[in-house]
Amino acid sequence: MRTTGRQPAGAADDQRPLLVHVCTRFLKGGSEQRLCDLLQALPDWRHHVIVGRDSDVGLAQRRLQGATIEVAPQLVRELRPLSDLRAAWQLTRDLRRLRPALVITHQSKAGVFGRLGARSIRTPVVQSLSMAGFGPGYSRFQDRLFRTIERVLAPLTSAYAVVGVDLARRYRSSGIDVPQVVIRSGARLPRPLSESERRTVRPRLLGARAERADLVLCIGSLDERKGVLQLPDLMDRLSDAPGVDPHLVVAGEGPLADQLERELELRGHGPRSTLLGHVTDPDELFGAADLVVLLSNAEGLPQVLVQAAAAGVPFVAYEVDGVRELIALGARGSVVPLGAIGRLSSEAISLLLARSDEGPTLDLHEWQPEVIESQYRALVSLVTDRPGRRRSASTPSEVGIR
Repeated sequence: MRTTGRQPAGAADDQRPLLVHVCTRFLKGGSEQRLCDLLQALPDWRHHVIVGRDSDVGLAQRRLQGATIEVAPQLVRELRPLSDLRAAWQLTRDLRRLRPALVITHQSKAGVFGRLGARSIRTPVVQSLSMAGFGPGYSRFQDRLFRTIERVLAPLTSAYAVVGVDLARRYRSSGIDVPQVVIRSGARLPRPLSESERRTVRPRLLGARAERADLVLCIGSLDERKGVLQLPDLMDRLSDAPGVDPHLVVAGEGPLADQLERELELRGHGPRSTLLGHVTDPDELFGAADLVVLLSNAEGLPQVLVQAAAAGVPFVAYEVDGVRELIALGARGSVVPLGAIGRLSSEAISLLLARSDEGPTLDLHEWQPEVIESQYRALVSLVTDRPGRRRSASTPSEVGIR
């Protein structure tokens, strides 16, 4: 099945080179934002986007205007051997039919099938990396499987567009010697709120408790990877801490939403928690928060922490890729070992009691739209101008690692 987004005038006679994107599923997330960034950065290309069956096609049409969107019915996130073979075969046929000048793959399974298909037509291919499919936070089996797969596919990869330095180092330390360019994901970065603005915003979120409560904010998909079912444990510990009066605000939707709400109620935190569902514009939430928490067991570079730092709000998170990187760049926050909810709670208490009025400290230059667009244009020139040549990964123009 194919569905087409809004096309530019004269599309049938368009002589611009064709770029095919392959995305396992298009929903609301960081990898999808990177696809949007690429369309914005490369108006001199035609964009054909192949998305998996579980995608929100309406959302893709709205966000990827000007691109042709095609649904691959066999492409799904879950491991399904027969369906996966069909998806790989169909994707190879699609790429042979389209004959693009460049392929960019997004997410793990699309990265596997897209790179195999691009090899069949000898087209350069870039894998966009929002996070690793291996490392801490994954089972031993998945860690070994995806690490091996990535090593096998590395020779078929012209370059990686990597969201963060920590993630790039994870790939390099795994023996994957392919040019890597660190390009941040675009996002609306909230500004800090003045005290008078906070006094206006917080009552809308917390009601009568707004003036005295410590607003603890969690934003993201309510799923297992994000660790949201640890929030009731966190609230237990924060509620017992002298001098801390926590109110949890959760913005996001996902399969664990109902279970999270029930558990908070069972533990008596119902009056101290607000579940907002998906929030299109979370700027005011960041500005009103006293602390942002991230309980994920795997990330590439957590965009929510970039936004927290831009708003001048401290954060506490598990040690996943990107957290220490942001702290090194000047963000105010704490990082604890993966799964150490006791340590994380202690750091959260310390940050809440400190009540610093310090403003944003993170250097946000690399997140400016013009910088992101320029880096994507440079990367595309790199891989398309020399499609048959593999330069050293240490070349400064290719590597955004400091």
